[in-house]
Amino acid sequence: MKAEVIAKSDAFVGGVDIDTWIVDRYLQTSGSQRQEVGEIVYMNLLEVAERLKIRLSTAQSAKEAWFDDENFMSHELQLQRDELAEILENRQLLQQLRDCIDEVLAIALTKGIGKADIEQVLLVGGTCQIPAVQQLVNAYFGRGRVKLDKPFEAVAHGALALSEIADLDDYLRHSYAIRLWEPYYKAYTYHTLIEKGATYPGARSQPLTLQVATEGQQEIRLDIGEVSQVAQAEVTYDAQGRMTNSQLMKQDTYRSLETNRQQVCIAHLDPPGQTGIDRIQAQFEVNERRMLVVTVKDLLTGKMLVDKEAIAKLT
Repeated sequence: MKAEVIAKSDAFVGGVDIDTWIVDRYLQTSGSQRQEVGEIVYMNLLEVAERLKIRLSTAQSAKEAWFDDENFMSHELQLQRDELAEILENRQLLQQLRDCIDEVLAIALTKGIGKADIEQVLLVGGTCQIPAVQQLVNAYFGRGRVKLDKPFEAVAHGALALSEIADLDDYLRHSYAIRLWEPYYKAYTYHTLIEKGATYPGARSQPLTLQVATEGQQEIRLDIGEVSQVAQAEVTYDAQGRMTNSQLMKQDTYRSLETNRQQVCIAHLDPPGQTGIDRIQAQFEVNERRMLVVTVKDLLTGKMLVDKEAIAKLT
């Protein structure tokens, strides 16, 4: 059996953001700020907000309280379902969801698949339990085509079903690059390794030639990351604490693939490198498991230093 990924889209926003917005609204209406309550109290309020959000999936209103026994203060958060929907709209979460759906439908249409051809839409994850999210998706596709059967198990079932698929045609949603520091401009620049939209398995069209940065350098390390577009809502309030404006700001951002933020070593040099001389040639490719692999040749000695070694898991 063969499967093909027709279109995909994403937004870096989710459940934790919603919890944060609920707490920010509570602090705003109570005339307080995050710095005033402290981090410990703020983290506890986030847990309260999460419970509040979950209850609003099945109830029209919800109330949750937490007692700060260190400062002998009680915090009570109360929210209506329509107030949560207003938060999601003002914070642009619903607009980001609309943008994602529009992008997927536009890409699919270029491949001959219209919205009427879509038979089912499967909602997964906790955020799809929110009625405002369900209503938006239902408005796009019709209630009969939208399914919410096993929101927390569907991904696992899908992963098991992949074992029956012999061939999967997929592509990369984001670009991947190395980050370089430019001393003259005192800023980072990016050199793309794999372009957005590239199918995998597949290789970069041209190998990358690198030099050492300092005399006598014994290793060449790279800061490899994902370049993607992130949208953030810029929110303003009036003197009474009411939200008056919200604008969605989009910009490209770089996210290191290494969780510990350490650079990836792709070559050990023997003898050490000299500045101003091309030292290694690196060929990058993405294998069928979505792993970024590299083959490295030492241009000085002619030795193959690395042969198709996996250096990062692409998201």
